[in-house]
Amino acid sequence: MKILKIFAAFFKWFLIFFVLSLTTLATFLSFDKGKQILVNTINANFNSGAYTVEIKSLTSFFPLVLSIEHIDLKEKEKTWLALQGVAIELDIGSFLLTQSLTATLTGKELSLTDLPTAALEKTVTNEDIIGKSLPVRLAAALASFKNTFSTLNLKIDLRRFHIGSNIIGQDVDLALEGISLKYDANQDQLSVVLPLLTRTFGSDLRLLATAEGKFSDFTVAFDIKTPRFTYDTLDLKNIALQGKVTGLPSTGHGNLKLDFLYNGIHASLNLASITLAEQILSLKDISLKGLLSSVQGHLTYNLETSEIAASLKGNISDLTPLTSLASLGKLPLAGTADINGHLKMYGAEPDSLRLKLQGKKLEGEGISIATLNIDLNLDDFLNIPTVKGTVGMTDIKSNEVTLDALTLHSHLEKGQGSLILKGHGKALTLEILSALSLSTNRQLVTLNTFKALYNKEPFNLEKPFTIEFFGDTVTVSPATFKIVTFPFTFQGKKQGEILDFSLKGETDLGVLSRLFLYTGDIVKGILSIDLTIAGTLNQLDYDGTLDLKKGYYENIIYGTKLHDLSFKAQAKDGLITLNKVKTRDGYGGYLSLNGTYDLIKKFFDFKADAVKMRFAYTDKLKIIAREGTLSIKGPYNNVMASGSLTMDEVAYNVTAAFSENVAELNVIDPSKPQQDAEEKLKANPKKSPNAFKLTFDFNIKIPPVFRIYGLGLDSLWEGELKVSKSLDDILIIGEIDLKEGELDFLGQTVEIDEGTLTFDGQEENIPYLALQASLKKNDFKAIIALNGRATKPSFAISSEPPLPQEEVLSQLLFGSHSSKLSPLSALKLAKVAGELAGVGGGGSFTDLMKDQLGKEEVNVEGGDNEKDALLKAKEALSDKVSVHLDQGVTPMDSKVVVEVEVTPKITVSTEAGAAKSSESVGVNYKWDY
Repeated sequence: MKILKIFAAFFKWFLIFFVLSLTTLATFLSFDKGKQILVNTINANFNSGAYTVEIKSLTSFFPLVLSIEHIDLKEKEKTWLALQGVAIELDIGSFLLTQSLTATLTGKELSLTDLPTAALEKTVTNEDIIGKSLPVRLAAALASFKNTFSTLNLKIDLRRFHIGSNIIGQDVDLALEGISLKYDANQDQLSVVLPLLTRTFGSDLRLLATAEGKFSDFTVAFDIKTPRFTYDTLDLKNIALQGKVTGLPSTGHGNLKLDFLYNGIHASLNLASITLAEQILSLKDISLKGLLSSVQGHLTYNLETSEIAASLKGNISDLTPLTSLASLGKLPLAGTADINGHLKMYGAEPDSLRLKLQGKKLEGEGISIATLNIDLNLDDFLNIPTVKGTVGMTDIKSNEVTLDALTLHSHLEKGQGSLILKGHGKALTLEILSALSLSTNRQLVTLNTFKALYNKEPFNLEKPFTIEFFGDTVTVSPATFKIVTFPFTFQGKKQGEILDFSLKGETDLGVLSRLFLYTGDIVKGILSIDLTIAGTLNQLDYDGTLDLKKGYYENIIYGTKLHDLSFKAQAKDGLITLNKVKTRDGYGGYLSLNGTYDLIKKFFDFKADAVKMRFAYTDKLKIIAREGTLSIKGPYNNVMASGSLTMDEVAYNVTAAFSENVAELNVIDPSKPQQDAEEKLKANPKKSPNAFKLTFDFNIKIPPVFRIYGLGLDSLWEGELKVSKSLDDILIIGEIDLKEGELDFLGQTVEIDEGTLTFDGQEENIPYLALQASLKKNDFKAIIALNGRATKPSFAISSEPPLPQEEVLSQLLFGSHSSKLSPLSALKLAKVAGELAGVGGGGSFTDLMKDQLGKEEVNVEGGDNEKDALLKAKEALSDKVSVHLDQGVTPMDSKVVVEVEVTPKITVSTEAGAAKSSESVGVNYKWDY
């Protein structure tokens, strides 16, 4: 509403200035009433001696030139008009003989700081003009103008025209260069060119207004452009406004074309029906393309009483331009809406607004609303309002907060009444009850109830408090809230721009982190606050203390823990200072911290020393620093931690970190409690774009304590790494070399001779592995080389003396030459060779045998020689009975086992055959885990 007032005031005073200029000019030059005004004013107020009058010629109808160094026109010792360095040339002789006037006004400065009410009252007594509205006075001036001149040629070039704040509410400086007015009564032709330039409202604002055509039927066009316009709290950018009105003066009917551009939003108005009859200006079938598509409206304006009546109805297919304009570009919302509104202003009855709006699928940055319903009745809203109605929304999502519904009810009668806000969702419920008492100069808001429940954590108001608006002063009485069971109190005053508030209380950081941080990390501790808040909104100043007890922090991704974090920090001039704060990791290591946090700029500047500190401790990664110095610096949403660390222990589990073939088992035991909310949060952390963000830049020196294990590898490494970026997107660069290690290859332990691990920041920081191992067996040496990413290295096998790969594998698997292998051993050898060579389709050779034999399960077991080879097959005879066949290399190695299921957990089995030790029957018990 304030924005509408500002817009209205701006265009109102712009119109007043434009019309006033034409009226004053026409009246002064009419030489009936105007001439008397000019003579009386000069006689009463002129500062003689500050001007010179020169008659330029005595033969050309007395062209008169006034060269003015300085003139002050005063009323009650107060200057209302001042001229400096101005020259005025008038062809008075021609005017006296033929009513034809040529005039020019050029010069440096004209300053109009007020209107000469007393002087005008003494001279203007025309009953038809006094008390009439501005448009009526303009019409009278135009009629007088037409009857006064046969021809007129007026030119104005004025470098500075100053209008005081008493006239339009703000000091304005204009450049009036190139103004011309031409009129020919014989041809009934009028031509007006009015260019204006001002820098008063933020940057260059240019206006070009023109009027062309017959005096009884001329066309008015205007063009306004500015990269920025500021007025009071209004700040608009990239404005362009073009318009044209034709046909109105003579017939009372006309049309209007208007093009509007604001910050990339383009709208156009083509109004074919404008009528002017009996001082009533009517605009019908208004449609504003670009802002209000498929919306029709009507508007009437009483030129005599200034009463406005308007209506609007239709569908808006895209709300983005309208919401962007209404919020000055801060909250554009896409969506559709049906609208129906009625407005009355400045009439005999109180101002009124009736508005119904139904919006759907509203979406903007960080927010979405499924439906929006507005049904409001506002009366006398510019004075002491009566407001009745509701604003309702459904399925609201904003950052991490979601609501199923949010409703605002208003019942305000002549400034007295209540506002009720209620909302509910899965994680949040909200109820706010307030009473309002509004008058013309004082507004009082009493908050009676504030209840919120977020993630089952209550946030309530303990007792009612008031907010009073009186002039430029805002006073807040003591307001005590409770977050869970922790109270805090807020009170104070804002007078003009100056703040004087206090905040006292204590709260649980665990609750605050769950409510506001959204990082998913675990934060605990009791924080006591005693702060005064002074300064201005643009430059706040904080003083007081912050006292943290039993603080605890745990990063859920890397297992970083900070125990026993306690401090008492001083806040002075907006800076919180910490001295000699120590926190422990729970296992003998610690961090000591010194530095400041700027509450105004939200900026960290800390130094920390680490000793035996666990920075990461998970199944995937363990990092324990022996010593190091850290710097923690930067704004809240982009803190940079940097420094140098010497490691005491580093362990990297390749399998746990990167294996794609390990499946997680979701085992549910009804006898144990299920995962609570905090554990779920740890498993599925959510992060807000406005949450605390930590980036880092560490140089890490690793002695031979870096253990890399998994996927058959167990090794120790040493080197240097550079770790940077953030916890969500770590970048590791550097190279480390093998100190010692061994590799499990085909069931045998192989010593690693040499190796290099290169971190190049690629493949999610999976390092590039290059190592070589060797094994001596049966008078030959097998050489195994691994190269590639640590999760999928490629194997290459060679030997000394050189042998084919199949021979090397045969010696490693079975300890004999491949020509001496049994068929099953040869099949296994071929499969292993194929897998190492990267062929075989990914399936095992037993898969092929299952298909060929038609058995449900097939497995091959082998040892170091062909006698150990064994083929196992299983066939289900029914859903309760199955037969197992174990076929060895010889008949003496075979047996048959029959298994019968008694219950889902109990089976009875019997076996027979040459390989059995004796006839047997067994009872088996099965437990699923």
